[in-house]
Amino acid sequence: MPRITTSLILLLLATIPTTAEPTLKDYRWKNRVLLIFGNPTTDKFQAQKTILAGNPEGLEDRDMVILEPPQTNTLTERYKVDPKNFTVILVGKDGGEKLRQEEPVTLDQLFGLIDQMPMRRREMRDQRR
Repeated sequence: MPRITTSLILLLLATIPTTAEPTLKDYRWKNRVLLIFGNPTTDKFQAQKTILAGNPEGLEDRDMVILEPPQTNTLTERYKVDPKNFTVILVGKDGGEKLRQEEPVTLDQLFGLIDQMPMRRREMRDQRR
């Protein structure tokens, strides 16, 4: 049986990513991403989480991924968001920003916007086949 040396173990460990934060590249063309920025203890933040928990099937059907602090920490600069203020940003599968607001987004708003997107319409058509 081959011996694993300490230097080989260190080399293998060095190749493992040190951050658990996903990048949006990980989701491009696979998922729509809802970024939630702000302090998780605020009323707006809690309201947004409650709203989203109301229809997990709808989120899954639309290939949604929800990222919130600390997952959004590295994205505050990219999206020019004050991390102290509540902000919701919807990023489409193409990587483009589709919605930004500083109030919780309702499922009707979110699903209505997504369901009007050409890619989503194509997905719905394909699901009916």
